[in-house]
Amino acid sequence: MKTERRAELRSNDLSAFLLDTYDWTRDHATHLGGAAVLVAVILFATAYVRRTRTGAVDAATQTLSGLKFTAEDVDTSFKSLETLIHDATDRDFKMTALLHKGDRSLALATDPAGSVNAAYLDQAESAYEQLRTQYPERMPIVGTSLHALATVEENRFVLDSDMRHRDKARAYLDQVVNAPAFRGTPFQTRAAERIQNLDIVFRTVTIAEALPLPAPTITVPTEDGTINLGVASPDAPQVIRLD
Repeated sequence: MKTERRAELRSNDLSAFLLDTYDWTRDHATHLGGAAVLVAVILFATAYVRRTRTGAVDAATQTLSGLKFTAEDVDTSFKSLETLIHDATDRDFKMTALLHKGDRSLALATDPAGSVNAAYLDQAESAYEQLRTQYPERMPIVGTSLHALATVEENRFVLDSDMRHRDKARAYLDQVVNAPAFRGTPFQTRAAERIQNLDIVFRTVTIAEALPLPAPTITVPTEDGTINLGVASPDAPQVIRLD
């Protein structure tokens, strides 16, 4: 769409903003992965709300931006975030808060050591399910949510190695690949790539049982060479007597 025509259609609502976000992510698809698209949508949506909303929504946005999710503040921040979502009367702000909840929960679900927190995965799933059902007309939001839900299933597989998580992840990604709304977008391209790699991602690793080491043999040096006294017993010390 030409720049002049887009300017004529531009309006002060989040739908126009998300259309611009889609164009931007499409133009930068070679530099963005699924997580980066998610972060971009969240940052742009938050910035849009800050610019265009006043009063109660502006105050709520300031509260949202001030939440800290460090180890000391994470529980309090999530409680405040839930309150913001519950009390939100502005549909666009609620969407932004749900995106924030999903993103933070998914980020906290894993730690650098590789362990997975099931409670945070549940929080992320709840946020993204609300987003894709409550904002079905907003393609970037639905695409982001479906990708994130597939990631939730990948992490749950780490916990229990249940292959049903692979089937659920595929179902989410298939929706992105097959829906006409995603045709030609980075959401569809990335979903197709993830489907191709599902067997690699959902692969159980079996650690083979260590084989016992052979018992050492005992040799005694002599003037003519060495004498092999046989295999050392693992249960009792060997007593060697030379007369």
